[in-house]
Amino acid sequence: MSTTALFVELLVIGFESLLWVFLLTVVVYGKDVVFLIRDAFLAANLFVTAVIISLSYLLGIVFDEISDFLTEKWASKIRSSVHEKNLPEMWDIQAYIFSHSLHASEKLDYMRSRIRILRASIFNVALIFVFGLVLIHTRPELIPNGLKSTLDWSIVIFGIVCVSGVAFTYWRITRAYWLRAISIYKSLSIDEE
Repeated sequence: MSTTALFVELLVIGFESLLWVFLLTVVVYGKDVVFLIRDAFLAANLFVTAVIISLSYLLGIVFDEISDFLTEKWASKIRSSVHEKNLPEMWDIQAYIFSHSLHASEKLDYMRSRIRILRASIFNVALIFVFGLVLIHTRPELIPNGLKSTLDWSIVIFGIVCVSGVAFTYWRITRAYWLRAISIYKSLSIDEE
């Protein structure tokens, strides 16, 4: 995988993380923080943009590792569910592919990139919706009159649908990744014989 692709991937994860950190900050400090950030951005556009990108990258690295740790058992179950007994361990299959076929490695790298983003998004999206709900209940002055209960239900339903959709997609792509790795390994093994 290219360094640029990994950087962009971590930025995506970081921007998601930054969104829930922003919501949490508004919950804790109120709407004044929104105006403070807006004013800082207007006063020093380029500097604030650089700070936001740097912070997003840092959050991306941290949250990628946290989400990797939190989904480790699930990912292991997915790998085990597709592993064939007569084949080497899945990590050995992956290492074999990476050392024997650049083209196949690039295909798998693309899938791994999607897996990494989805894995972090499961938690980031959940936290965005949770802190959105917390914001509605702790800072009612930010919500127009009469919209609180509608927003509550909308956020809960939309949050459940989004997190479930991201989790399902993570499961599906992770499973497809390992199935494809097995298929490529078998193909490369036959070509070697």
